[in-house]
Amino acid sequence: MLKFLFLGIGIMLLIEGFLYAAFPNQMKKIMQMALQLDNEKLRNIAIIFSIIGFVLIYTIIRNN
Repeated sequence: MLKFLFLGIGIMLLIEGFLYAAFPNQMKKIMQMALQLDNEKLRNIAIIFSIIGFVLIYTIIRNN
């Protein structure tokens, strides 16, 4: 189980690092947009993505 956790973190860091390396200006614009969002809207977006991530992880683990 710990192996899956480290694998997931590694994939996340790989994708995030690639995005910042390939599109630095666009990532800065996205960060500025996030700063302009109110806290409640940002929290709701984060909850939605957390749920999607949980469902993906649960589905992958359940099917193995």
